[in-house]
Amino acid sequence: MGEADAFRRLTALPGLGPWTAASVMGRGLGFADAVPVGDWNLPSMVAFHLAGEERADDARMLELLEPFRGHRGRVLRLLHHGGRHPPRRGPRMPLRPLPGPSWRAGKGSLR
Repeated sequence: MGEADAFRRLTALPGLGPWTAASVMGRGLGFADAVPVGDWNLPSMVAFHLAGEERADDARMLELLEPFRGHRGRVLRLLHHGGRHPPRRGPRMPLRPLPGPSWRAGKGSLR
């Protein structure tokens, strides 16, 4: 079964879209060039590793992966497991104490 046929058959299943189909094709079916487009983190990870850019979109990710056509899915896995990731966005949330349940320290029943 070819890549196009596998993609068509997977996306024909109810509730299974292009992102999931590409992920299944790459990880489960062994297609070396499967790239899940529409992922939240992958474009920025690829741009960070291959171009030194903090943020990117799907078009930029595909542009950067083009020299690796035929093995783009493998390149994604290597980059992901390489240990480095783009800087996080947004401020860190302060730690807040959690309220304890009423049954702690003999202060009531488990109800």
